[in-house]
Amino acid sequence: MFLTVADHLKLLGFLSLSNRGGYQLYLLELPP
Repeated sequence: MFLTVADHLKLLGFLSLSNRGGYQLYLLELPP
């Protein structure tokens, strides 16, 4: 399944809302 950048961001956004751990993973994926 191919995900575009927008789809990836929306998936991470969903995780951040449903699971605080998902938000931490989102921060880890951001460039410094």
